Amino acid sequence: MYSKYTTDELIEAYNSMLDYSGQLSPELSQEIELRGGIKSFENLIIRKKIVDEEIKRLSTEIFSFANTDVDIEFIKGKIKSEVLSKQEVNNLIESKFYSFKKYKVDQYISKDVYIQSLIATLAASVIGGMVLALLVFFITPVFLYFIIPIYLIDYLIIHLITKKTRRNIIVFISILVSTIISIILGVYLAGMFLPAA
Repeated sequence: MYSKYTTDELIEAYNSMLDYSGQLSPELSQEIELRGGIKSFENLIIRKKIVDEEIKRLSTEIFSFANTDVDIEFIKGKIKSEVLSKQEVNNLIESKFYSFKKYKVDQYISKDVYIQSLIATLAASVIGGMVLALLVFFITPVFLYFIIPIYLIDYLIIHLITKKTRRNIIVFISILVSTIISIILGVYLAGMFLPAA
């Protein structure tokens, strides 16, 4: 049963079983023995915990540096680890640095973001409203079923125009406004074509 588990999954099963029942099942014990024995496995768990804590510590350092205007090579020269290899540290720095920079760019609100969001809100509202009207007209008059799909359509349109995610507050507000307008417009358009009850 446990033979297909990765090391991380096996550690998770081990911890869960000990937390739940206080002892290991024979199957889990057997798999641990096949992978080098309980002592080796417990050392692996200790090592993993140390590595995870070191990654958290380094990530905090990387983010504090990345929040300033230093380049990645400067960070690579400053951050050291006695737990991870130089290559692992460099890989972590690159991963965290670029994800943080991408996040910062996404959060940045410029004049262009306002203009693009306004255009995107109008476009998404019209397209979302028309899609909602067609769905209500052809599928069911209960428009509440389509609120989430309309939200997703509006988000996609706004994201394509602004190149920002909903983590950007202006984009988030644009998505909400366009979804509300889409619903109102869609219900209005559908009401024009649906027969009165």
